[in-house]
Parts: sequence; C-alpha cells; structure tokens
Amino acid sequence: MKKKKKMHICLVNIEYPQETSIGGISTYQKLLADNLIKKGHKVTVIAGSFSDNKDYYDGGVHVIRIKCEFPFQSLSKFISYRKKVDKILSKLVDEEKIDIIETPEISADSIFYQKKRTIPIVVKLHTSYRIWKFYNNDINHFPVDINDYILNKEDELIYNADKIISCSNLLKELMPKFYKKLDINKIEVVPNPIDIDSFYPTKCNHNSKTILFCGSIEKRKGIYTLAKAIPYILNKCNDPSIKFRFIGNYKNIDQNGICGKEKIYKMIPKKYHHNIEFLGIVPYQKLNSYYNDAFVGIVGSLFDNFPYVALEQMLCELPIIASNNTGVKEMIVDKETGLLFDPLDYKQLANLIIYLLNNTNEAKKMGIKARKSIICKYNPDKIIDFNIDVYERTINEFNRTKK
Repeated sequence: MKKKKKMHICLVNIEYPQETSIGGISTYQKLLADNLIKKGHKVTVIAGSFSDNKDYYDGGVHVIRIKCEFPFQSLSKFISYRKKVDKILSKLVDEEKIDIIETPEISADSIFYQKKRTIPIVVKLHTSYRIWKFYNNDINHFPVDINDYILNKEDELIYNADKIISCSNLLKELMPKFYKKLDINKIEVVPNPIDIDSFYPTKCNHNSKTILFCGSIEKRKGIYTLAKAIPYILNKCNDPSIKFRFIGNYKNIDQNGICGKEKIYKMIPKKYHHNIEFLGIVPYQKLNSYYNDAFVGIVGSLFDNFPYVALEQMLCELPIIASNNTGVKEMIVDKETGLLFDPLDYKQLANLIIYLLNNTNEAKKMGIKARKSIICKYNPDKIIDFNIDVYERTINEFNRTKK
C-alpha cells in the first residue's frame, strides 16, 4: 500500500490558548493542533493577540498571532484584522506549502483569502453568529454595522466552502433552516475530541448538593429555564444545603441594559438568594476541581452544537442533565449515562434534579457509566483520524476540480 503523504494544515481562528482562550472553539483548536502533530503532520495556527504580533512554536505547532481587539468595536478594525490574516495566509501558502486550511464559520476570519484561494478551505461549524443571534435575540453583541457585515461574510464563507465539518448531526440538520441554498451533502459530521487526561474524578466533596451551571449567562444557554426551576426545587426540597453555582461570563447586557446575573436575581425570591453564587469566568485549570465539587451538572441550552462542558463533566463522573436540543443527546444514552429534558420546561428540569437528589446511588452510577462512554467515543487518537480523512479527500477533490 502506498504510504500517505503527511500534510501541512493551517488552522485559522482568533481563538487559541492561552492568550485568546475564550471558549470551546479554542479548546478544540488546541486539541486538533496537538494531535495532528502527534500523527506526524505539520500545523500552523493563525490566531489573535491582545498585546503584540507574535511568531513562535508551541509543542511543535507554529503559532502566528496578530494584534487585535476582541470583541471588535469598529468595522474598520474588524476588516483590518481579516486583511492581515489574508496577507499571512497568502505568504504561508506560497512559502510554506500549506495543503489545506481549516477555519470556523463564526466571524469569517479567512473570508478575504477564500476569494482567491489556491488550496481548499474546510469550514468547521461551531455556531454561526446568525444562529447565535436567533437564540440570543435579547443581546446586541456587536455594533449594528459590524453585526450586518459579520452575517454577510459568514454566509459567504459557508456557501463557498470546499468542505464543511459539523461536530454534531443536530447542527448539520439545522443548517438548511438558516442557510436555504446550502447543499447539506457538503457537510460531514466529525465529533470534537476531548483531552481525556485533563478531566478525572476526585470527588473531593462526597456530600455535595451543588447544582452546577457552566457557561455564559445568556438566553441561548437556557439559563432562564434553570432560574425558574430554582425556587421550585428549593421549595419542594426544603433543604438549605442545596446550592446553585454559576461559572461563566455574566456581564452580557440585554437590550434593557440588564446583565444576566441581575436578571436571574430578579427572577428568584430574595429568601433563596443565599443559595446562589456566581463565580464569573474561572481559569480552565480549575474546572476539574469545580466539577468534582458538584453533585450534578446542568447543560440546558436552547441550542448548543457540541458543549465541551458536558464532556468535561462526564469525564469527572459528574451526572448531567442536558437539553434535548443540544449535541449532548448524541453523547449520552438517556436515563443511562445522563438525563435529557425539554429546555423550555422548567418543571421537568426541576423534577429531574430532585429525582437525582433523592437517588444519589443512581446518580453516582450514571456518572461512572458516562465517563467510560466518553473515553471510548471521544478519544483524540481516534477522532483525529476522521479529520485527516476529510482533509485528504477534500484536497483530492479540490485538485481534480482545478484540472
């Protein structure tokens, strides 16, 4: 059998650890880059920097950082950053023999290079701004001119992609609703990998009754369904040791000038405020400790493509209760390795939490089964081979089309 050629892959996204480690995209990018290197491929990353332009190697990965602001507050700076990406990409393709580019759809960082590309571009779906806005219609994340520009450029990037990867069937099936002209056959489903060594059970607090929410405090994350469930649970259980802990950015302002934290406090009677705590954004390295200090994790998004927090929590043997409109429903077996609920039904969520509080042995068994399942299904060594296969086929198809 002919030995396959090793590739040079360029990953383009403003988010990349540690400096611009903002969310799940940066977690994915880092895992992808490191594991492609382990497979013998060459990887260059083009990412943002909050300080200066930088060019260095990180464990074999060539990282090029472009100074920028984030989130962008002016259209000129938004466009300027993407023009700098285009300039660097053009040079790399000519001088470093890049074979293929992977870039997320969100914010369309590679849009200017796509128009003149001489190598294929794979667009990785995370959650486009168009979909994010649909589920977060109470927040204006960008000024109006940037908002409209992003929507237009993301559309362009998606429609003109040589290949599209989605990490869940859920998002693949949702795309035609938002992108009417998109050929769904262009989308392949490859789940994200998880670093199975970074999250593990320690169970430092065996008697915990902490219900954990980890994610941005915003409408899309289903946070207001959980807020409605809190007084229902506390009233039914009459147990002052039950706590609700929120980890994540709570400073997003809605159209009335109210942040998520303030809105939740307004929804919950004052007599229960001492049962709630907001920790804000915590260092990634401390998440394992918080997961192990909890009794159950809630992933209640109105929509979420592939929430890493679910995988991380399950690796810590934390039982999770998740929305049935997220990629989590592809990760778990309902009532066996987790529980699913309707993200708009706060009573269903509340009753599932109460059920686990009253059946701690079952909750523990569920967490143990979940960890075993995740290790088997999302091991990076196995998942990255699927990415490599998509890259190789996309390069071959692109080259045939050129001829």
